[in-house]
Formats: sequence, structure tokens, C-alpha cells
Amino acid sequence: MKLDSVKMKAIKHKGSPLLVTAGPGSGKTRLVTERVKFLIKDGLDPSEILCLTFSEKAASELRGRLEGDEEIKGKFDISEMQISTYHAFCRNLLLENTTATGLGMKGGVLDRSVFLVWGVQNIDSFGFDRHVVIGNNAYDLIEKLVDGISVFNQELISPDELKKYVDKKLKKESSIADIDEFDYLHQMDNLVKIYKKYIEFKKKIDVMDYDDLIVEANRLLENKAQPHILKRVQEKFKHVLIDEFQDNNFAQFALVKKIATNGNVTAVGDADQNIYRFQGAYTQIFEDFQKTFPDYTEISLAKNFRNPPSVINLSGELLAQDTIRSPKNIEATK
Repeated sequence: MKLDSVKMKAIKHKGSPLLVTAGPGSGKTRLVTERVKFLIKDGLDPSEILCLTFSEKAASELRGRLEGDEEIKGKFDISEMQISTYHAFCRNLLLENTTATGLGMKGGVLDRSVFLVWGVQNIDSFGFDRHVVIGNNAYDLIEKLVDGISVFNQELISPDELKKYVDKKLKKESSIADIDEFDYLHQMDNLVKIYKKYIEFKKKIDVMDYDDLIVEANRLLENKAQPHILKRVQEKFKHVLIDEFQDNNFAQFALVKKIATNGNVTAVGDADQNIYRFQGAYTQIFEDFQKTFPDYTEISLAKNFRNPPSVINLSGELLAQDTIRSPKNIEATK
């Protein structure tokens, strides 16, 4: 795929945070690869670049492209360059700082199914009130509660913060709009009960879930008692590059905000390809980037190299019916 003037402008951009909004089939992976190559050839050591993406597959593909690139191979050593998912990056960061965090993770990082089983087995010990009816729905109930905990983790809301909010609202019953809101607040109060027990359980057996990796990494980097940890990470990574930006959640982007200094950040994504909303992807993330880095430069890749004009025109007509979506013009190249 030929690198046109717009792509070259994004690849060689310097001097401010860069937001690349790229449509489908516009060559995002190629742009990210070329952007990394430019940063290396412009003077950054590969170990000074942190490239974060959403999946192991995407991280592996990017590393493979760089390792096989003729302009990189034999000239630059990218073995020390961190190209990883958020979870892998946070796990390594936490393991490097176990003395500071007290988190050994000796039991490892366990998946959701383990905690669902724990919840069902201990459902009678959580102290739920009459707003939670337990019948033959124990598994479904625990599944919804564990998913609810995940949502609050992804928003960096602790059980104590949630409890404080619920108590404040319930104390002013006159301000509660209707019975639905009243029931919702009590459901949140019950969620706090299992949320706290969930944390106690994980600490007891020294394990984490995948949300914990992001939450604890944020907590580590914002620890005012040990500012040298954040400073060390900021000094190590001279540039942060985020692929598939649209799939990041609030807590993941909060990490980037802490690490990226002096505008040394590139984010590449497409809001129309946000396929992980069910996992907490942050739908306002592009607006958040613009507010966080007000001196940002935005470059849009509008050309689609993958689909014929008929497909592009039809998809454009369908997407135009979404009144919340920001308008975007996709250009066909064939």
C-alpha cells in the first residue's frame, strides 16, 4: 500500500500529541508500523517506546512486521521494545514493584470463571437484603454482580467510593426520582457487599483478576508516597503509542495520561470499530484525548483500500442514521 501525503504527515509528525482517526481499511497497522520506524530512525532507542494494543494477536503482528522490516532488521535492536497489551504491561510493572505494592500474585491471574464459582458457593454469606431475590438464579445473579464489579473497576471506582455515593443518595430519599431509582440504589448497596468480599477473597489467596492489573498499576503510579516509580516509568518511555484506541477503557487511558509527558503520545483508532463496548470500552475516549492534550494534532485517514465503492456508500448511509456518531467521510480508492 502506497504511503500517501496524509499518512506521511501522521508518520513524521513531531511537536504535539497526535490523534489519528482512521476509517476501516485505511491501513492503520501499516501506519503504526511506519510511525514506530520513524520514531526509531529519528533518534529514540526502541526500549524508549511503549506500544500498547488491545490483543496479543495485534501485538504479535506489529512486532513481527518490525522484526521483518528491511529498514529495521540488522540496524536496530527492537528486542527491548515493549509492544504489549495493557494487561501484560501492567503485570510486568507490578511484578517489578512488588516491594512497593505488597502484591506478590503468587496465585497468579485467574479468569472470570473461578470467581463465578466462588460467588455461587458463597452466595449466602454476602448479606444481601430483600432487594436481591435468590432462587434458582444463583449463577445468573452472581454473573451479573461480577460483571458489575468489573464495570466499576474499569471506571476506577472502589467499593468505598461506591458505598459513599449510595449512602449519600439514600439519606436524601426526597431526591430519589422514583421506585426504579430507589431499587437501583439498593441493588448498588448489595453490589458493594459482594465487591468488598471479592477483594478480601483475592487478597486471601494472593490472586488477581484482569481488571486488577489495570487498577493496581494506576494505584501504583499515583502513589504520592513513592513518586520515584512514576518518574522512572515516565523517564523510561519517551513515547507512548496506542493502537486500536477505540477499544481502550477509562482505566487503561488513565494509565497513558500518567505516563505520557511533554506530548509524547500517539493514539490511532476508529470510533466506528468500537467492538468492545460490552467489555467497558470508553465511548468518549476520543473526546477525552482532546481534553487531556489540548495542544493535540488530529489527522484523519479517509481512504478505504479494502472495500469497493458500493460497500462504502451503503455502510456510510447506514452509519449516518446514528445521530450520536460524529460525521465521517470514507473515500473509496477502487
